[in-house]
Formats: sequence, structure tokens, C-alpha cells
Amino acid sequence: MLIQQYNTAGLTISAVISSGTLTKAGPGLLTLNAAETYTGNTTITAGTLGLGSAGQFPNGAGKGNVVFNTAGNAATQSLNGFNATIGGLVQPSISNTNLVSSGSAAGTLTVGSNNATSTFGGVLTDGGGALALTKTGAGILMLISTNTYSGGTTISAGVLSFAANSLSSGNIAKAVQAVAEMDDIEAALVEHQRHLGQQRRVADGL
Repeated sequence: MLIQQYNTAGLTISAVISSGTLTKAGPGLLTLNAAETYTGNTTITAGTLGLGSAGQFPNGAGKGNVVFNTAGNAATQSLNGFNATIGGLVQPSISNTNLVSSGSAAGTLTVGSNNATSTFGGVLTDGGGALALTKTGAGILMLISTNTYSGGTTISAGVLSFAANSLSSGNIAKAVQAVAEMDDIEAALVEHQRHLGQQRRVADGL
């Protein structure tokens, strides 16, 4: 489903989208106000994709990722002061105009519920309240940009890989489960190295 939204007043979808993919295009605001269950990716090419009080992005096994595919356009995923769980978070290059924001109040973004390995080069930032980040699932989340969120970082499962200045100024916590399951972490690190090798081969044109 492709939704072109140009009206700055915004559009709210309260129905459940149960199949396919969702692409948000146009500079306006689109708000999801249902617990969506479609299995494909959620792609943001421009504007803002936000959550309503009853909204939730698809998450869990078999669900897709949130993907920024903007070709230089400004784009934002806004939690609107709610907590949200997603699969992978994808923006493979560094972009200061692709944002994930807490929105109007504090909120927590949980990434990795589908066990995906993903790279995010956009900016995790506070809005009207602090944004917090939780890494879940067996995959790897690689943060490669300078982020400004302040709500803290929790690693509950898998691996969080980050460049200098990529993490919050708040506390970094490891849940007991993530510390105990070292085999899962080691396996994820091996997958991380394989993923980086694939990126290098693509960059070299192989």
C-alpha cells in the first residue's frame, strides 16, 4: 500500500492493514491508530509516519522492517509519546534528515523483534520528551550516525554495534538474559562479521 500524504494537517488510519507492505510518501503526516499486522516492510520516503494512542507497527517473527528510503528527502518516524516495537531499523547511509523521534512526550523504541540484522544511519532524537532505545531479538543493530536521544539504552538480547557518539547520553543497561545467553551473542557476532563482509563485497562491485 502506497500512501501519498501532502496535507500538513495529517491523515489518520484507524483500520488494521493486514497484508502487504506500507510506504509513506509525501511531506505530510500519516498516523497509524491500529495495531497493524501486515508482514512486509514499512517504508518512509518523505514526511512523518507516527503512532496514535492505539497504534502499533507490525512486529515479531515473520514481520518486516522499518526502512528509510528517502533519496535525500526529510523523513521522520514519530512515536508521539508512546512505546513502539519494530523489526529491523534500516537506513544504510548516514543522513541527518532521517529521524526517529519520541514525538510529543517520552517514548521507548524497541528494535529487533523479528531477529533481523539492520544498519541505521539516521538520527535517534528526543522530541517533547526523552527517547529511549531497547535492542531485542537475536540479530544485530548497527548504529553508524551521531544520535542525540537521551533516554538511555537497554540491550535485552542480540548485539548492539555502534560508532563513536552513536549512543544516548543516558545509561546503558544489559538485561540479565542478554548477559546469560553468551552463545546467542557470540553467534550474533559471527553473523555481524558475515554481514560486514557482504557489504564490503557490494562496495567493491563483486
